[in-house]
Amino acid sequence: MKTGEIITLFKGGRKRRDDPNSYRAITLSSTLLKLYETILLNRCKDNILASIKRLQGGFQDGLGCIMTSFCLRECLYYAKELGSRVYLCFLDARQAFDRVWHDGLFYKLITTSGTDVHDPALDANTLLAFRDMYRNATSRVCHQGLLSDPLPVCQGTRQGGKSSPLLYLVYVNGLIEELESSGNGTCLYDINMAAPTVADDMVLLSYSKNGLDNMLQICTDYANKWRFLYNASKCSVLIYIIITIQQRLQCSILVKNLYQSVTIIYI
Repeated sequence: MKTGEIITLFKGGRKRRDDPNSYRAITLSSTLLKLYETILLNRCKDNILASIKRLQGGFQDGLGCIMTSFCLRECLYYAKELGSRVYLCFLDARQAFDRVWHDGLFYKLITTSGTDVHDPALDANTLLAFRDMYRNATSRVCHQGLLSDPLPVCQGTRQGGKSSPLLYLVYVNGLIEELESSGNGTCLYDINMAAPTVADDMVLLSYSKNGLDNMLQICTDYANKWRFLYNASKCSVLIYIIITIQQRLQCSILVKNLYQSVTIIYI
């Protein structure tokens, strides 16, 4: 039951087919394990979701990319009404599911509160069941009809596993909490909108450069502590600036033959 078969799916686009990083590893597990995971989720899913920050839009009913995009757009419209700049940083975790640190994950499961803040989200039996499910787990790689020898799974949650999405939300929930409590993020009236997130994709929003720098430092410290990495090639920083027509004409005259190194986004 603890042995899975890993197949690779090409991510598509302009990625090179001879580059291993262009493929996503999906673990095919037994029907018995999927049933086992479903039973565990029925026992704890509601309690765990109660502890997930509302800025997390991934893997939850009624939420997703559209809702997170809507939150981002409304934040920019609100900043436009105030005449304020917004500093944005889009972050992407490298091989997010594959790099989850098992001991760190189960520590977070132990310390996660449920619907009642004084009670843990998981009872002792459910926690031990999840822990045992990953202990001494192995996987075999399937390629061109051939199977490799079993390999120990020392980190990561199974992509394709029933419980993997929920476990990953628990793993990154603390980062959103730290960003919210830092006081460096934007707000929409009285709603904290520091970091709208979909699973491992996050956008940091701040009204100042120093605020964004502080939030990036929080992300760096969290990544170092919980043993994951960011994909620098997929991360970017943007500045949302409100410019009037008169200012735009003046800017065009001043920089007529100059190269601008700052990207300005008009929304």
